[in-house]
Amino acid sequence: MASRFYFHSSGSQPAPTNPAFDAGWEQTGQAVRLPMDLKAMQGPQTALTNSSAITVPITTVQQILAYQFTSNQIFLPVQLDASVLFSMVLRGLENATTNNVFLAYVLRAVSVDGGTFLGTLASSMTNAGTEFVATAATRIFGNGTTTVALTNTLIAQPWRICLEVGGHAQAPSVAGSYTYRVGSAAATDFALTSALTTDLNPWMELSRNLDTSRSTNYQEWAMGR
Repeated sequence: MASRFYFHSSGSQPAPTNPAFDAGWEQTGQAVRLPMDLKAMQGPQTALTNSSAITVPITTVQQILAYQFTSNQIFLPVQLDASVLFSMVLRGLENATTNNVFLAYVLRAVSVDGGTFLGTLASSMTNAGTEFVATAATRIFGNGTTTVALTNTLIAQPWRICLEVGGHAQAPSVAGSYTYRVGSAAATDFALTSALTTDLNPWMELSRNLDTSRSTNYQEWAMGR
């Protein structure tokens, strides 16, 4: 069974987590930290909401972070390998085609308190996929044509999953911006299909079930679902 996560448009990260941003982003000053939930365990839904317009300066190539989503759920230690596939669908736009923005992300494992980096599971910071256009439409990873296998990683302690989403700007000739739309309150999830213009729930997914944990003091752990 797969593990699907929803991106919330409001709320705060699970205290006290505040993971440092991945070093691969050249710009992080516009980034917003928010929680994400397993679909089967989500709390209150949040309305579909546009991000702030993320500024894209004139530059050769740059990675510009928009969101850091950290899971409310805590997961038991696990061995992840290339048999586990990552997929994601998210709606976005750029305000002009000269911005040359592509969906970029880093998927990481972090400690329960967010203070320790436990491994990069997958990432893309290139002009992979299809550039955004001026009309909001979905962009994706991992639909089979662009399969994304996780990096072999042993996570030997309880952990959270952290997804950072931004834009890869491929030599923009004019300054501009890009925008994403996140939230979890639509009645239906997006299909894993590029160029959809409907207003549905974006999501990310791992192809295997992650076992969740519960504890009262971060020292005694029990398996849950």
